[in-house]
Amino acid sequence: MNYQDLALRSLILVAGAVSALLLVLKGQAQAVPALAIGATLGVPLVGRAQDFKFKLGTDLPVTHSVNVRLKEAIDAIAAETKSKVSIQLFPNNQLGSDNDMMSQIRSGALELATFPGTVMSTLVPLTSIQVMPAPGAPGAPLQV
Repeated sequence: MNYQDLALRSLILVAGAVSALLLVLKGQAQAVPALAIGATLGVPLVGRAQDFKFKLGTDLPVTHSVNVRLKEAIDAIAAETKSKVSIQLFPNNQLGSDNDMMSQIRSGALELATFPGTVMSTLVPLTSIQVMPAPGAPGAPLQV
């Protein structure tokens, strides 16, 4: 698996957390998703009327397709929430190396980041899974 695939996996995790946050803000989610989001982002969700400001760090260049799509998503989130959720993108390791950003996430100084599986796997071993076998290949899940 290449670096872009790993970055895309991280982006999917970020998108899932932000999507769930939007549901909470719209009042369409129950307490369990709200708790999951608080745990994912490292920040508590207290009430729906407040504004949410997040920093998102990536290790990819500004022109990388992941950052281009993140910027589009950030703009759409701001528009859909009437700027109640604002996300500031920091591409190209502006906030430090992957390890620096991981430390910032853990301390609460940074709320969102994209990480390659090699960085995440030091804390979450499951993220080191590289490839799922193609259907019909040895070891592939059975199709029903």
